Amino acid sequence: MEHLELSSWFWIRCAAGLVIAGAMAGRGLKRGSLSKSGAAAALLVGFGTLAASWRFGLVLIGFYFSSTILTRIGTSKKKEMERGFKEGGQRDAWQVLTNSGIALALSVAHVVLLGTDGDAGPQGGPLPAPTAALVKSLVGHATALPDECAAAALRTALLCAIVGHFACACGDTWASELGVLSPCRPRLVTSCCLRVVPPGTNGGVSFLGTAASCAGGLFVGALASVLGAVTGCGAAWELLPAVGAACGFVGSMVDSGLGATLQETVFVAGSAGSKGGRIVALDSSADETAAARRAGHTQGFPVLSNNAVNFVSVAVSTLLAAAVGAVIGATQFAGCTLV
Repeated sequence: MEHLELSSWFWIRCAAGLVIAGAMAGRGLKRGSLSKSGAAAALLVGFGTLAASWRFGLVLIGFYFSSTILTRIGTSKKKEMERGFKEGGQRDAWQVLTNSGIALALSVAHVVLLGTDGDAGPQGGPLPAPTAALVKSLVGHATALPDECAAAALRTALLCAIVGHFACACGDTWASELGVLSPCRPRLVTSCCLRVVPPGTNGGVSFLGTAASCAGGLFVGALASVLGAVTGCGAAWELLPAVGAACGFVGSMVDSGLGATLQETVFVAGSAGSKGGRIVALDSSADETAAARRAGHTQGFPVLSNNAVNFVSVAVSTLLAAAVGAVIGATQFAGCTLV
């Protein structure tokens, strides 16, 4: 692969990223929103993402702070409904990496393949031959797709994938934190929204929660669009709000579908359907969880953990966003025909 020159701004971002990510991780640890392992993971993710791009890094920061604020809203009501609720929504390393690990890998890939964000927009120069061949094989028409189309496809695909990743994670977090506070009882998504379930049930959806998932995704997409313009890498800016909102919604639906079927929800015995019922966290006492299971107050099968469900939904949204970005990048920015 051809040698890739990194601008002086890359090294400036590395230094700034270390300071900013360290401050954020320390703040989260001090306030209890991050565990020790979560703080270490946040330092790694924050540094890597900021080093790759101001835009990607600031989108991550926006996602983190908005989610932390929403986690603290309605804590008393959340504690009433779910045992095992942690004040401040303390996140460990697995939770941090689930919500940002793929985006970190994509940010690194962006630097390796294309340079830092803004060094070359969707209309930049041709890709190195091995990378161009790989992209053409992925989008099809391996012999007919011009190099400039492959370059535009890869650049826009990576941009949309990173935005789609954070949009899904942010939308899911907003939906979880706000949806549980809805005055209307949630309905199980796999019952075509006919069956009413207790708040906090995996797979339960409400209008407020669904709207919050779209709003969270839109927030990420709009933030990425504005930051792109401010930092001088505003190519494809008009795509990002729509990509973000769509990924927020799609990710939330995938998360709810998996949660309703492959993730277990355990209710306190006798509370299912009652106004004051609680959800039993799976790290609660074994006696309480076993009693609820014996009483039959469960929903879904214990196949996937919450982190696994989040990872799958984020991965699906990221892949869909990348596919859309590749097609739009090649057709809109390079003027290519893929059919």
